[in-house]
Amino acid sequence: MKKGFTLIELLIVVIIVGILATAALPRYNKVIERARSAEALVLLAGVRTGQLLYYQDKGGTTFTDDFDDMIVELPDNTVGGDPDSKYWEFTLSNAGVNGYTAIAQRKTIAGAAGQITIDYNGTWGGDHPGKPSL
Repeated sequence: MKKGFTLIELLIVVIIVGILATAALPRYNKVIERARSAEALVLLAGVRTGQLLYYQDKGGTTFTDDFDDMIVELPDNTVGGDPDSKYWEFTLSNAGVNGYTAIAQRKTIAGAAGQITIDYNGTWGGDHPGKPSL
């Protein structure tokens, strides 16, 4: 009596593992993308806090359009210009007396795209699947 597995048994196991991996991979990618979106959400919330502190410091008169004016630390993988992280680029638009909009634009890596925004009222927006539900 021989011990061990036959070639057919090993092939069947490899095929089953391949089918399971194929079914799990899209779900895994979705979870990874949501985790990357969480980074943008946290950093945008920090930008909002920095804007509110700046607004208070200026006597409630204006918001800033420069990240360097805010008392928050954002990742900066660039030399000069607006801050960015490995997966997101951050910008401020329409900053002034009437408010601002902070934008996290997804860098196009592995086909992912989109943006998440937050305005001076704390309203989330954008078209990225990881943004908070409104």
